[in-house]
Amino acid sequence: MIAAGRLDRRIVVERNTPVQDTAGEPVASWATLATVWAQFEPLRGGERSAADQTDAELEVRFTVRRDSSWTPTPKDRVSWGGETYLVEAVIPLGRDEGYQLLCSGKVDD
Repeated sequence: MIAAGRLDRRIVVERNTPVQDTAGEPVASWATLATVWAQFEPLRGGERSAADQTDAELEVRFTVRRDSSWTPTPKDRVSWGGETYLVEAVIPLGRDEGYQLLCSGKVDD
């Protein structure tokens, strides 16, 4: 059972719903899928260097309750605390309790 007191962060789960630009090319457009309470856990942070740039990356886990109105997928993203995290994996919790969303995000300077 997911304890209600641990779900203390209000997150927005978004899904990419591509639209076309004026030239007919697909452009990413993120629409709100759900706004839910979640538990936040930082898992790992690190730096990656490429092409003379160093990016700081953060891996996090959001735990949310199951809701029949939506189902998260690895194509979604989470917005919380002014940051955006890409959902890398969705782990269902036992007895349809909820999901763990394993996410990664880039830390801006």
